[in-house]
Formats: sequence, C-alpha cells, structure tokens
Amino acid sequence: MKKIIIAVVAVAAALLTAAPAAQAGPGNLWSPVQLCAKGTYAASFYINSTYTQTGQASGSLSSPVVQPGSCWNAYWGTLDLNAWVRVTGHDHGKPFELGGVWFNSRNGGLYVSTYGPVNAPYFKA
Repeated sequence: MKKIIIAVVAVAAALLTAAPAAQAGPGNLWSPVQLCAKGTYAASFYINSTYTQTGQASGSLSSPVVQPGSCWNAYWGTLDLNAWVRVTGHDHGKPFELGGVWFNSRNGGLYVSTYGPVNAPYFKA
C-alpha cells in the first residue's frame, strides 16, 4: 500500500511540474504575457481575439489595471496568428491610449512595460 501511495504522489508531482513548461514558450501555442507599470500611472492591455480560416477563435484577454510599481503575469495563446494588443494608461481612473503592438504566441512571450509621468507616457514591448 505504501508503494502505491508513493507512486501516485510521484506521478502527480511530475504531471504538475511538467505540464506548464511543455505548453509555454517559443514554438508552442501558449506563451507568457506580462504587464509592468513602471511609470507614475496605472496601466492595462487588451489582446484582441484571432480567428483561424476554419473559424476557431483564440478569445480575447483583458489584463487587470496594474498599479504603478506592480506587474501582472499570465499565459495566452493566439493560435499561431498575429493579434493586436492595445496598451492603455490610467490616470486616477481615466483611461488614455498609449499605443499598440502585434503579438503572436508562437514567437514567444509578450512583455509590456509602461514608463514616464502622465504628461509624457510611453511603453516598450
């Protein structure tokens, strides 16, 4: 009985640690996405849905509003298609457009950082 329990625990641990790594990174459909608000204002982004020729949709992803000095992380897949990502700043609850960038999860992760004060905001991806 002891050997069976140890074997079940070992298999479960292997599955839990191996599954995320096998799904993420360049060449795979899921990649990390990160937003860091390094300016004096909060920030968010929105990844538009992509659609294959057969009509399969990736879905869209809205990050939460990330407060200055904080980062947010997730994994996302774009079905090997380019998706437009809209980056937005937030000044005391009022959104303002920072710009956008194309993202294809097959090519690796998306790392967006926002910088500067509200009167001169910018982002890098």
